Amino acid sequence: MSKISNIIRMMQLLCHHDQIQIMEIANQLEVTPRQVRRYKDELELAGIYVESTTGRYGGYKLKQNDCHRIDFFISGENRFFDFNDWNELPIDNLSELMDFARLYHIHEEFRHYIKSRISKHELRVYMMLMKAIDETKKIHIHYVKKEQDVVKRWVNPYFFFEKYGITYVCCYEDQENKLIYLRLSRIHELKTSNQSFIKDELLAIREKKNIEENSGVFYHSGLTSIKFYLDAKYIDVMESLFSGQMTKVETESGKTIYQIKVEHLQEVGYKILSLGSKIEIIEPIELREYLKREATQIIQMYKDGNHS
Repeated sequence: MSKISNIIRMMQLLCHHDQIQIMEIANQLEVTPRQVRRYKDELELAGIYVESTTGRYGGYKLKQNDCHRIDFFISGENRFFDFNDWNELPIDNLSELMDFARLYHIHEEFRHYIKSRISKHELRVYMMLMKAIDETKKIHIHYVKKEQDVVKRWVNPYFFFEKYGITYVCCYEDQENKLIYLRLSRIHELKTSNQSFIKDELLAIREKKNIEENSGVFYHSGLTSIKFYLDAKYIDVMESLFSGQMTKVETESGKTIYQIKVEHLQEVGYKILSLGSKIEIIEPIELREYLKREATQIIQMYKDGNHS
Protein backbone atom coordinates (compact mmCIF):
# COMPACT_ATOMS: atom_id res chain seq x y z
CA MET A 1 0.00 0.00 0.00
CA SER A 2 1.12 3.59 -0.56
CA LYS A 3 2.09 5.90 2.29
CA ILE A 4 -1.16 7.88 1.93
CA SER A 5 -3.23 4.69 1.98
CA ASN A 6 -1.44 3.58 5.14
CA ILE A 7 -1.98 6.91 6.88
CA ILE A 8 -5.70 6.79 6.07
CA ARG A 9 -5.85 3.22 7.36
CA MET A 10 -4.03 4.31 10.53
CA MET A 11 -6.58 7.11 11.06
CA GLN A 12 -9.34 4.56 10.70
CA LEU A 13 -7.75 2.31 13.31
CA LEU A 14 -7.25 5.21 15.72
CA CYS A 15 -10.87 6.33 15.35
CA HIS A 16 -12.19 2.83 15.92
CA HIS A 17 -10.18 2.20 19.11
CA ASP A 18 -10.03 4.11 22.37
CA GLN A 19 -6.35 3.22 22.36
CA ILE A 20 -4.30 0.94 20.13
CA GLN A 21 -0.76 -0.37 20.52
CA ILE A 22 1.91 0.64 18.01
CA MET A 23 2.74 -2.99 17.23
CA GLU A 24 -0.89 -3.73 16.42
CA ILE A 25 -1.00 -0.78 14.00
CA ALA A 26 2.26 -1.97 12.43
CA ASN A 27 0.87 -5.48 11.98
CA GLN A 28 -2.35 -4.18 10.45
CA LEU A 29 -0.46 -1.96 8.01
CA GLU A 30 2.35 -4.50 7.43
CA VAL A 31 5.03 -1.93 8.23
CA THR A 32 7.60 -1.48 11.01
CA PRO A 33 6.84 0.32 14.29
CA ARG A 34 9.36 2.98 13.19
CA GLN A 35 7.23 3.66 10.12
CA VAL A 36 4.12 3.95 12.30
CA ARG A 37 5.93 6.66 14.32
CA ARG A 38 6.68 8.51 11.08
CA TYR A 39 3.01 8.38 10.16
CA LYS A 40 2.22 9.81 13.61
CA ASP A 41 4.59 12.72 12.88
CA GLU A 42 2.84 13.38 9.56
CA LEU A 43 -0.55 13.37 11.24
CA GLU A 44 0.66 15.98 13.72
CA LEU A 45 2.14 18.14 10.95
CA ALA A 46 -1.38 18.19 9.46
CA GLY A 47 -2.85 19.26 12.82
CA ILE A 48 -4.11 15.85 13.97
CA TYR A 49 -2.48 15.23 17.34
CA VAL A 50 -1.95 11.65 18.45
CA GLU A 51 -1.62 11.08 22.18
CA SER A 52 0.85 8.39 23.22
CA THR A 53 1.14 6.52 26.49
CA THR A 54 4.03 4.33 27.58
CA GLY A 55 4.13 1.08 29.48
CA ARG A 56 2.89 -2.43 28.87
CA TYR A 57 -0.60 -1.30 27.90
CA GLY A 58 0.46 1.94 26.26
CA GLY A 59 -0.22 3.00 22.71
CA TYR A 60 -1.75 5.71 20.54
CA LYS A 61 -5.12 7.39 20.71
CA LEU A 62 -6.87 10.38 19.18
CA LYS A 63 -8.74 13.10 20.98
CA GLN A 64 -12.48 12.92 20.41
CA ASN A 65 -12.62 16.19 18.47
CA ASP A 66 -9.90 14.94 16.09
CA CYS A 67 -12.00 11.85 15.41
CA HIS A 68 -14.92 14.13 14.51
CA ARG A 69 -12.67 16.18 12.20
CA ILE A 70 -11.66 13.17 10.12
CA ASP A 71 -14.87 11.19 10.43
CA PHE A 72 -15.76 11.86 6.79
CA PHE A 73 -12.66 9.86 5.76
CA ILE A 74 -14.24 6.64 6.94
CA SER A 75 -18.00 7.12 7.27
CA GLY A 76 -20.97 8.80 5.70
CA GLU A 77 -22.40 8.89 2.20
CA ASN A 78 -19.53 10.92 0.75
CA ARG A 79 -16.60 9.01 2.27
CA PHE A 80 -13.69 8.36 -0.04
CA PHE A 81 -11.77 5.88 2.10
CA ASP A 82 -12.78 3.12 -0.32
CA PHE A 83 -10.83 4.52 -3.29
CA ASN A 84 -8.90 1.66 -4.86
CA ASP A 85 -5.87 3.46 -6.22
CA TRP A 86 -4.58 6.41 -4.23
CA ASN A 87 -1.57 6.63 -6.54
CA GLU A 88 -3.90 8.06 -9.19
CA LEU A 89 -4.73 11.03 -6.95
CA PRO A 90 -2.64 14.24 -6.79
CA ILE A 91 -1.66 13.78 -3.14
CA ASP A 92 1.93 13.79 -1.89
CA ASN A 93 1.46 14.51 1.80
CA LEU A 94 -1.15 14.55 4.54
CA SER A 95 -1.84 18.29 4.28
CA GLU A 96 -2.85 17.80 0.64
CA LEU A 97 -4.91 14.81 1.73
CA MET A 98 -6.81 16.96 4.22
CA ASP A 99 -7.48 19.56 1.53
CA PHE A 100 -8.66 16.80 -0.77
CA ALA A 101 -10.91 15.36 1.92
CA ARG A 102 -12.51 18.72 2.72
CA LEU A 103 -13.25 19.46 -0.94
CA TYR A 104 -14.58 15.95 -1.50
CA HIS A 105 -16.78 16.19 1.56
CA ILE A 106 -18.43 19.57 0.84
CA HIS A 107 -18.50 19.84 -2.98
CA GLU A 108 -20.64 17.52 -5.06
CA GLU A 109 -19.05 19.09 -8.13
CA PHE A 110 -15.64 17.91 -6.89
CA ARG A 111 -16.86 14.36 -6.31
CA HIS A 112 -18.26 14.30 -9.85
CA TYR A 113 -14.94 15.53 -11.24
CA ILE A 114 -12.94 12.85 -9.39
CA LYS A 115 -15.09 10.12 -10.93
CA SER A 116 -14.37 11.39 -14.45
CA ARG A 117 -10.85 9.93 -14.06
CA ILE A 118 -8.98 12.72 -15.81
CA SER A 119 -5.19 13.05 -15.70
CA LYS A 120 -3.41 13.35 -12.37
CA HIS A 121 -2.00 16.77 -13.35
CA GLU A 122 -5.40 18.17 -14.33
CA LEU A 123 -6.92 16.85 -11.12
CA ARG A 124 -4.22 18.59 -9.08
CA VAL A 125 -4.90 21.85 -10.96
CA TYR A 126 -8.64 21.44 -10.34
CA MET A 127 -8.12 20.80 -6.64
CA MET A 128 -5.83 23.82 -6.21
CA LEU A 129 -8.24 26.05 -8.13
CA MET A 130 -11.25 24.92 -6.13
CA LYS A 131 -9.41 25.59 -2.87
CA ALA A 132 -8.44 29.06 -4.16
CA ILE A 133 -12.08 29.73 -5.16
CA ASP A 134 -13.28 28.70 -1.69
CA GLU A 135 -10.69 30.90 0.02
CA THR A 136 -10.85 33.73 -2.60
CA LYS A 137 -7.08 33.62 -3.09
CA LYS A 138 -5.25 34.97 -6.12
CA ILE A 139 -3.34 32.45 -8.23
CA HIS A 140 -0.37 32.69 -10.57
CA ILE A 141 -0.53 30.48 -13.64
CA HIS A 142 1.61 29.44 -16.58
CA TYR A 143 -0.90 28.92 -19.40
CA VAL A 144 -0.10 27.25 -22.73
CA LYS A 145 -1.95 28.94 -25.60
CA LYS A 146 -2.92 27.21 -28.86
CA GLU A 147 0.21 28.61 -30.49
CA GLN A 148 2.24 26.86 -27.75
CA ASP A 149 3.20 30.23 -26.28
CA VAL A 150 3.32 30.23 -22.47
CA VAL A 151 1.54 33.15 -20.80
CA LYS A 152 2.24 33.97 -17.14
CA ARG A 153 -0.36 35.96 -15.24
CA TRP A 154 -2.12 36.57 -11.92
CA VAL A 155 -5.86 35.86 -11.93
CA ASN A 156 -8.80 35.65 -9.52
CA PRO A 157 -10.60 32.30 -10.01
CA TYR A 158 -14.42 32.59 -10.02
CA PHE A 159 -16.07 29.31 -11.10
CA PHE A 160 -15.80 26.21 -13.28
CA PHE A 161 -17.85 25.24 -16.30
CA GLU A 162 -17.82 22.42 -18.83
CA LYS A 163 -18.14 22.59 -22.59
CA TYR A 164 -18.20 19.46 -24.75
CA GLY A 165 -16.65 17.45 -21.93
CA ILE A 166 -13.79 19.93 -21.41
CA THR A 167 -13.45 21.76 -18.09
CA TYR A 168 -12.69 25.48 -17.93
CA VAL A 169 -12.25 27.95 -15.09
CA CYS A 170 -13.61 31.47 -15.42
CA CYS A 171 -11.21 33.99 -13.89
CA TYR A 172 -11.02 37.74 -13.49
CA GLU A 173 -7.78 39.31 -14.70
CA ASP A 174 -6.94 42.58 -12.96
CA GLN A 175 -4.39 43.72 -15.54
CA GLU A 176 -6.82 43.48 -18.44
CA ASN A 177 -9.85 44.27 -16.27
CA LYS A 178 -11.94 41.46 -17.77
CA LEU A 179 -13.10 37.87 -17.32
CA ILE A 180 -11.20 35.15 -19.15
CA TYR A 181 -11.77 31.41 -19.70
CA LEU A 182 -8.88 29.02 -19.07
CA ARG A 183 -8.87 25.41 -20.14
CA LEU A 184 -7.60 23.32 -17.21
CA SER A 185 -5.52 20.98 -19.38
CA ARG A 186 -3.56 24.00 -20.65
CA ILE A 187 -2.58 25.25 -17.20
CA HIS A 188 1.03 24.10 -17.03
CA GLU A 189 1.93 25.48 -13.60
CA LEU A 190 -0.13 27.01 -10.80
CA LYS A 191 0.77 28.71 -7.53
CA THR A 192 -1.65 29.99 -4.90
CA SER A 193 -0.98 33.36 -3.28
CA ASN A 194 -1.69 34.41 0.30
CA GLN A 195 -3.32 37.55 -1.12
CA SER A 196 -7.11 37.55 -1.10
CA PHE A 197 -9.38 39.17 -3.67
CA ILE A 198 -12.93 40.53 -3.51
CA LYS A 199 -15.19 38.59 -5.84
CA ASP A 200 -17.67 40.59 -7.91
CA GLU A 201 -20.71 38.38 -7.26
CA LEU A 202 -22.98 40.26 -9.66
CA LEU A 203 -20.42 39.96 -12.47
CA ALA A 204 -20.04 36.24 -11.75
CA ILE A 205 -23.81 35.67 -11.88
CA ARG A 206 -24.14 37.56 -15.17
CA GLU A 207 -21.24 35.63 -16.70
CA LYS A 208 -22.63 32.28 -15.55
CA LYS A 209 -25.95 33.11 -17.19
CA ASN A 210 -24.18 34.19 -20.37
CA ILE A 211 -22.16 30.96 -20.53
CA GLU A 212 -25.16 28.81 -19.77
CA GLU A 213 -27.20 30.42 -22.53
CA ASN A 214 -24.52 30.72 -25.19
CA SER A 215 -21.40 28.66 -24.85
CA GLY A 216 -21.40 26.03 -22.13
CA VAL A 217 -23.05 24.35 -19.20
CA PHE A 218 -22.39 23.86 -15.52
CA TYR A 219 -22.17 20.63 -13.61
CA HIS A 220 -25.37 19.74 -11.81
CA SER A 221 -26.20 16.69 -9.75
CA GLY A 222 -28.24 13.86 -11.19
CA LEU A 223 -29.25 12.95 -14.71
CA THR A 224 -32.02 14.35 -16.89
CA SER A 225 -34.17 11.92 -18.84
CA ILE A 226 -34.93 12.82 -22.47
CA LYS A 227 -37.70 11.06 -24.39
CA PHE A 228 -38.02 11.37 -28.16
CA TYR A 229 -39.32 9.93 -31.43
CA LEU A 230 -36.63 8.98 -33.93
CA ASP A 231 -36.62 7.93 -37.58
CA ALA A 232 -35.55 4.25 -37.45
CA LYS A 233 -32.91 4.83 -40.13
CA TYR A 234 -31.05 7.13 -37.73
CA ILE A 235 -30.85 4.84 -34.70
CA ASP A 236 -27.17 4.06 -35.32
CA VAL A 237 -26.38 7.76 -35.71
CA MET A 238 -28.14 8.60 -32.45
CA GLU A 239 -26.38 5.78 -30.60
CA SER A 240 -22.99 6.97 -31.84
CA LEU A 241 -23.76 10.54 -30.70
CA PHE A 242 -24.62 9.35 -27.19
CA SER A 243 -22.21 6.41 -26.84
CA GLY A 244 -24.91 3.75 -26.90
CA GLN A 245 -26.86 5.15 -23.93
CA MET A 246 -30.19 5.07 -25.79
CA THR A 247 -32.97 2.68 -24.69
CA LYS A 248 -36.35 1.82 -26.23
CA VAL A 249 -39.19 2.79 -23.87
CA GLU A 250 -42.57 2.20 -25.54
CA THR A 251 -44.55 2.42 -28.77
CA GLU A 252 -47.21 5.06 -29.28
CA SER A 253 -49.39 5.52 -32.39
CA GLY A 254 -47.07 3.36 -34.43
CA LYS A 255 -44.01 5.37 -33.36
CA THR A 256 -41.28 4.10 -31.05
CA ILE A 257 -40.29 6.28 -28.10
CA TYR A 258 -36.63 6.23 -27.08
CA GLN A 259 -34.92 7.56 -23.97
CA ILE A 260 -31.46 8.74 -22.95
CA LYS A 261 -30.19 10.08 -19.62
CA VAL A 262 -27.73 12.97 -19.71
CA GLU A 263 -26.14 15.62 -17.50
CA HIS A 264 -25.86 18.59 -19.83
CA LEU A 265 -29.02 19.55 -21.70
CA GLN A 266 -27.53 22.29 -23.84
CA GLU A 267 -24.68 20.14 -25.16
CA VAL A 268 -27.29 17.49 -25.95
CA GLY A 269 -29.23 20.18 -27.79
CA TYR A 270 -26.27 20.85 -30.09
CA LYS A 271 -26.11 17.17 -31.02
CA ILE A 272 -29.87 16.87 -31.54
CA LEU A 273 -29.88 19.89 -33.85
CA SER A 274 -27.50 18.01 -36.14
CA LEU A 275 -30.27 15.45 -36.80
CA GLY A 276 -32.71 18.10 -37.99
CA SER A 277 -36.27 16.83 -38.56
CA LYS A 278 -35.30 13.16 -38.07
CA ILE A 279 -35.85 13.46 -34.30
CA GLU A 280 -38.68 14.95 -32.22
CA ILE A 281 -38.18 15.64 -28.53
CA ILE A 282 -41.12 14.76 -26.27
CA GLU A 283 -39.65 15.84 -22.96
CA PRO A 284 -38.28 17.73 -21.09
CA ILE A 285 -40.11 20.91 -22.07
CA GLU A 286 -37.05 23.14 -21.54
CA LEU A 287 -35.15 21.20 -24.20
CA ARG A 288 -38.06 21.49 -26.63
CA GLU A 289 -38.17 25.24 -26.02
CA TYR A 290 -34.42 25.57 -26.51
CA LEU A 291 -34.60 23.71 -29.85
CA LYS A 292 -37.53 25.89 -30.96
CA ARG A 293 -35.54 29.05 -30.24
CA GLU A 294 -32.51 27.77 -32.10
CA ALA A 295 -34.58 26.64 -35.09
CA THR A 296 -36.37 30.00 -35.23
CA GLN A 297 -33.05 31.86 -35.19
CA ILE A 298 -31.66 29.65 -37.96
CA ILE A 299 -34.74 30.21 -40.13
CA GLN A 300 -34.59 33.95 -39.51
CA MET A 301 -30.89 34.06 -40.32
CA TYR A 302 -31.38 32.43 -43.73
CA LYS A 303 -34.55 34.41 -44.37
CA ASP A 304 -33.11 37.85 -43.67
CA GLY A 305 -29.40 37.25 -44.12
CA ASN A 306 -27.50 39.28 -46.69
CA HIS A 307 -24.46 37.65 -48.22
CA SER A 308 -22.34 38.25 -51.24
